[in-house]
Amino acid sequence: MPRASEVQVDPQEAVALLAECVRAESVNPPGNEERVTSLLSRRFEREGLPVELHRLSPGRANLVARLRGSGGGPTLVLSGHTDTVPPGEAPWQHGPWSADLAGDRLYGRGACDMKSGLAAMVLAVLLLRRRGVPLRGDLVLAASAGEEVDCLGARSFIDTGGLSGVDAIVVGEPTGGEVAIAHKGALWLRLTTRGQTAHGAMPERGVNALLLMHRVIDRLERFRLPADAHPLLGQATMSINTIQGGHSVNVVPDRCRAEVDMRTVPGLDHAGLERDVRGALGDLGFPVEVEVLTSRPPVQTDPEAPVVRLAREVVTRDGTAPRAPVGLAYFTDASVYQPALKVPVVVYGPGEASVCHQPDEWVALPAYLEAIRFYAALAQAYLS
Repeated sequence: MPRASEVQVDPQEAVALLAECVRAESVNPPGNEERVTSLLSRRFEREGLPVELHRLSPGRANLVARLRGSGGGPTLVLSGHTDTVPPGEAPWQHGPWSADLAGDRLYGRGACDMKSGLAAMVLAVLLLRRRGVPLRGDLVLAASAGEEVDCLGARSFIDTGGLSGVDAIVVGEPTGGEVAIAHKGALWLRLTTRGQTAHGAMPERGVNALLLMHRVIDRLERFRLPADAHPLLGQATMSINTIQGGHSVNVVPDRCRAEVDMRTVPGLDHAGLERDVRGALGDLGFPVEVEVLTSRPPVQTDPEAPVVRLAREVVTRDGTAPRAPVGLAYFTDASVYQPALKVPVVVYGPGEASVCHQPDEWVALPAYLEAIRFYAALAQAYLS
């Protein structure tokens, strides 16, 4: 059984590739992920490994690279996304596209979420190719666009059959070096109340949509998500995170919108949950429009699946017992892949989830180098 610690990595090459990826700005929206896929494509082609670019729209593309085995083995996918969230308005000490090095950290938007995981996967594929490691099955690197907004790239892979016939998937999202086998789903709802405009000096002549929304929010605060706690994920959650309404200070508003973020656990059906929300709001005495913005199911994998057992053994250090798998509060492209492909999924990445989407986002370089070793060792163990 290969151990992650046994894989030899060139730190200089690894840091240079990650820095190049971070400097390739790919904020979503609008995306521009082809800046990242193009540089990765060039890297693979310099090493003689052909790639496929699947263009989704101008400036946006998925990438697939395949290290072919001798035949007769399973197919393992290493999955990462190329887009990032915007840098935000808060000041950064280290510029979001700087890829600054300070101590053992590399800074920049996407350094944690998840260009470090993606770059580590790329290098793992190249290391196995350079060493000529005999593999029976195929190792596939799948870089997807659009994960941060609507999983556009993952959905395209499924719709076009780009990942058909695979046997297991490893997603490189930040887990702090832990092996995760479950994550929450997401149901995002937009609620709209409608009223009637009137002069602000004569509010009795109108119907204030903001006040109607206040009653909606009060009802939602007493709404309980119908699910038991999951052993790895805990309770399902709900958070009301945006509210928009009004035209000007002297006009009674005739429309108000609020957006609700529900994070779900296995066993909680999204269609049923949507019906429950509609039912809870149905007796307020006025109509409330409910629109589904995103519905991504929760994910869980059997802890005894071969890829999970191997991942736990590969990550073990100093001969200690394999660490227990964990669950994640956020969702990943696996919420698209697993329901469609019915395959086990492991999530493992070098970043710390607590710094995702934050100013001065960073990744610890020792964890990044360890991730390269992990992906290479797991692929060798699973495919040999």
